[in-house]
Amino acid sequence: MRSVLYSIILSILVILSLVLIFYFTFGGAQAEEHLKLNATCKNENLIGICKSKDSCHSSLPGVKLESCNGDSSLVCCPLEEITISKGHKRTPGEKAKEMCKIYGETAYKYVPSNDLFNTKPIKSKLCDGGVPLVKGGENASENEFPHMARIGIFNSDLGNVEWRCGGSIVSPKFILSAAHCPVTEKNGFAMFGTIQTYDILENHTVSIMKVHIHPHYNAAENKHDIALFELEIPLNTSERPICLDTGSSIYNDMIVTATGFGLNKDQEIKVLQKVDLNIVDESSCANKYKQSIKDIEIPFPEHPLCAYQEGKDTCKVCYYLRYWGCQE
Repeated sequence: MRSVLYSIILSILVILSLVLIFYFTFGGAQAEEHLKLNATCKNENLIGICKSKDSCHSSLPGVKLESCNGDSSLVCCPLEEITISKGHKRTPGEKAKEMCKIYGETAYKYVPSNDLFNTKPIKSKLCDGGVPLVKGGENASENEFPHMARIGIFNSDLGNVEWRCGGSIVSPKFILSAAHCPVTEKNGFAMFGTIQTYDILENHTVSIMKVHIHPHYNAAENKHDIALFELEIPLNTSERPICLDTGSSIYNDMIVTATGFGLNKDQEIKVLQKVDLNIVDESSCANKYKQSIKDIEIPFPEHPLCAYQEGKDTCKVCYYLRYWGCQE
């Protein structure tokens, strides 16, 4: 009887050992599947993709290429250094779609599964950003808009940075903003990772290295008011770029959300604001436009995107000395 009991216990131990061996062998291998060829990875806090050594020619100063899960044939190639295959001609929007998919992965992490029979790693959100969007000048929640940047200008007389504009991170090194934002290569700064302008941390503030103004920007007629601010150093994975819209998914009366800093009831706001606006058709927009400029002879813009909500916007626009601008 005792020998039978020992045999049963021994059989159970053998089965458990086999299960554990299977879990740690195959489960571990599957847990690393997301770091195979073309998978998203991190290289010294930079977003990258697992590429072969031959297809990644990194020139970022001080960045050492790390292998993907110990596989010496694959390295974590920083996004700004990914090369395009010879002979491949990109179509409009193709690059934006690729990068949107990659940036979306940074909102998740892969964690081991506790299920012995399904060892595939679980995709888990790094943050549960914010509360449902509501109308009105509401405070944004932490991590609700991780693409938002605050643009500042160094005031040599006061010895501090005045945060004057907003922008959206579109890649680890570029911020999309307005051309009328008075930033230069010598005085510009960008702040990330916080929704409060007074919560300034050194590792969240980066110098602007170069300003790229739209070549056809016309301040007097408010045309092509768009600019790219190039950062001195690339951002890390905590500041997630926004996806660029590559389709025609906007329709009349659609509710869109605008975010930014500025004024609320004529009071300066130091916390990131969000407000819902309605997309307006072009004819209604043209009528409102003519009423607002009155006797000023400025043509209505071609193919505008108009959004409106009474008393709510991203800035209070004014016309002064033949130039349009946002009222401080």
